[in-house]
Amino acid sequence: MINEQDLKQIFEAKRLDIPDGGFSQQVKKCLPERKSILSQIIVPLSAIAGFALVVVIFGAVPIFNQMLELIMAVSRLEMPSALSLFVYLSGLTMLGFIAFTVGEIKETV
Repeated sequence: MINEQDLKQIFEAKRLDIPDGGFSQQVKKCLPERKSILSQIIVPLSAIAGFALVVVIFGAVPIFNQMLELIMAVSRLEMPSALSLFVYLSGLTMLGFIAFTVGEIKETV
């Protein structure tokens, strides 16, 4: 089995640098700069508002019940229900949007 250092050596030996004559830097200079972080803030706020709306409409108990059902099914090595998977993946997606946006905001500030 190849370890990480061997892989690094293999990739370094086969490394191919293609000169671009400063093209990448010219492209970066031509890109517009962000003047406002408002568009980045809208995504997590929309995700949070959507989650809050779901909680208001359906209540928090069904969401927690589906999460509990998912955990119990996985602990018993069973296939969880589609609804449990949907709730879990929706939550992960929302958290992903928020984390991505926070990371982008930190880079621009």
